[in-house]
Amino acid sequence: MSPIRDSDLMLRQTSDGDLTADANLTVKELEGTPMEGLALRVSCPTAFTGTSPSLTVVVRSSTSTTAPTTATTRIIGQKKIDAYGDYIIPFVDPHARAILVELDVAGTSPHIGAIEVAIINKNLGMEWTRAVHFH
Repeated sequence: MSPIRDSDLMLRQTSDGDLTADANLTVKELEGTPMEGLALRVSCPTAFTGTSPSLTVVVRSSTSTTAPTTATTRIIGQKKIDAYGDYIIPFVDPHARAILVELDVAGTSPHIGAIEVAIINKNLGMEWTRAVHFH
């Protein structure tokens, strides 16, 4: 089962076309994450082609409401993706006011395809948590 999809939290859709080069996706006014955190869902629906194609996704946070940059923010989530599929990248930062999602394409003549990137806040069918559990 896939996580709930909210069109207001879509950062990149397949209708945006193929991802052919590095891209930065910015979210402003996040107002922090819940204690259990949020997650980034990266959906790569087609097989990667080229020589050693990969996609590195980096989630950075900022305590400012201005657009984050790589120079002024810290990394709160990261994943290297080498094949098609759905990937969940959990992140938590209770002080985050904005996040920056970096999509770094690597390889020789890489073709990543039309990917979707979305913020999700429901843990449906996926095993991830940042909560503290007492037993």
